[in-house]
Amino acid sequence: MKELEKYVTIKKINSEKYNLLFIDFNDDNVPDVCSKESLLTQTDKSIAKDLLIKKIIELSSTNKKMIEEFSAIDILKEPNETILKRKIILKILKVSTHIAMNGRIGMPNTILVSKENYEKLNLSCLENYEIFLDDSVDDIYVYRKNTEEQPGLLLITSEDKYELVDIGFYPEKQFMKISLK
Repeated sequence: MKELEKYVTIKKINSEKYNLLFIDFNDDNVPDVCSKESLLTQTDKSIAKDLLIKKIIELSSTNKKMIEEFSAIDILKEPNETILKRKIILKILKVSTHIAMNGRIGMPNTILVSKENYEKLNLSCLENYEIFLDDSVDDIYVYRKNTEEQPGLLLITSEDKYELVDIGFYPEKQFMKISLK
């Protein structure tokens, strides 16, 4: 679990039962309440990374219209490699601005990408992002690692069990997919 700390917020608890409560105030200053109560169920900690990647992909894929708008498939046809890399970087920055504006928390700080695409697209110049390399993904996933008080993903752990939950109002607005295929 320690190796996932860079990519997801981890909350340690002493029991197998957890309660989460989020309160947000709408434009009329009326509170909206979102709560979750459940038990920690996962026991195999070796698959936590796979579950995290699956959840990132799931949350990044909820808005089909935005996926089409931020697709990079047409960019990949660019014959000039330098221009290709520059266009991908600009696409990531555009997605980052979209997440910051629509997610209303801040700029994303993490990118999930395969090692092959990371090297091919020269993403090492993105110094403000934590790069999460995993060869099981084909696309680029840009997201904001949240705190416990913000919408996003939370890995709740106890001694021998854990659960990966999406928390807050509209956690999917903190995630975006850039299609490469």
